[in-house]
Amino acid sequence: MCLKNKDIDWWFVWIICSELIFLIFFVKYFESSGYAIPPFFFAPLDTFMDFYNTNYWSLNDGRYDIWQSIYPISVFALAQMLVPDYCASVVLPAELRDCAPYSIAWLFLFYFCAIFLCTKLIVKQVRIKYISVEIIIFLALLMQFPGLYALERGNYIIVAFMLLAFSQAFGVNWKGAVFLALAINIKQYLIVLWFVPFFKREYTYFLMSFFASLLINQISMLVLEDGNYRQIFENMFSFSGAVNSDFFQKVWYTTSLSSWSKAVFYYQDRIPVILYLATHFLRWFVLFVAAYILFLSARKAHFFTWEQLSVVVLLCMMVATDSPGGYAVILLLPYLSAILIGRYANKYRRAIMFVLLIPLDFVVGPIIEFNQFSFLSQHYVDVSTGLTFGAYIRPFCLFFMLIIMSYPVLISLRKFS
Repeated sequence: MCLKNKDIDWWFVWIICSELIFLIFFVKYFESSGYAIPPFFFAPLDTFMDFYNTNYWSLNDGRYDIWQSIYPISVFALAQMLVPDYCASVVLPAELRDCAPYSIAWLFLFYFCAIFLCTKLIVKQVRIKYISVEIIIFLALLMQFPGLYALERGNYIIVAFMLLAFSQAFGVNWKGAVFLALAINIKQYLIVLWFVPFFKREYTYFLMSFFASLLINQISMLVLEDGNYRQIFENMFSFSGAVNSDFFQKVWYTTSLSSWSKAVFYYQDRIPVILYLATHFLRWFVLFVAAYILFLSARKAHFFTWEQLSVVVLLCMMVATDSPGGYAVILLLPYLSAILIGRYANKYRRAIMFVLLIPLDFVVGPIIEFNQFSFLSQHYVDVSTGLTFGAYIRPFCLFFMLIIMSYPVLISLRKFS
């Protein structure tokens, strides 16, 4: 095997083994309970509904003032193309799911395409020659839990994931810039990736991507003719500042310590004041660290490769904001080789990434119990579920990954102080 590190193939083997064990548990659990095992989303009625809610509102003008969406308008332009004509008259998102159950196959297709591209990127960058290792990598990435969670949700982050993989595959040229612009028009928080060409002084790439993004946005506005699009900014501030949302939904599968600090409001009358203050101190500490690392990265971008810097800015976004869900981890996969290979702390980066890609489905509580219709089993089920071990450690893992990936610029301070 022509690998830069002989342990990489075994890393993927361990990923597959963990994923297969989880899939066996999933099948057994589903057979006995009728709903998906945590940390899949706790509402069994809600399967694929990120996809069908978006598609439904692509046909209706109230997407920003009634539904109060934070999705860019390009998402609705794409979603409208995925709705069959014979389903255009449905009156509820759930009816659209019943009318066009097979349209979700588009997201599965986009997902397979993205995983294939990520596999090819790793094969090229790690210099793998054997097809057997390539198949192992493909299967490991295919079954990683953030991707499975995104599929169960039916979230359009899968489209952004695919476009980001295309951008990375094309490289630093106009095609890569255009695909990055397309990805940003699906998930606007990917705008942080514009820091990479800006810090690297690739201003031509930045300007091509910037103006392509504006053009894509304007075309989408002309297609949908939505007069309330400007309300997206109000919706975004309202969404990010919300503290009264459901506790479980806010922290169920998050990447962010900020989400946890805001979710504490749910229990603010039942926890010690010192714990309440500690969570908020932690939130502002994480924000400060993320901002400081971005500042150092801007000054010392030459310490990073393009892929490493992309990982750093994505991690800053994930740990410091509470909007991205846990499925946002899939956005790191186009740059996975930058995590697996490097000069600093290889084994720690791989260990953390291992934790992020596998489901840690040990329920530790709090527990919730209710009765609800399950879309997957098509009958009412008694749900008893709760927060998993992964919900508690995942935000810390991402924060530690940020510190480790930023080690080149952090150690440079000691060298030049």
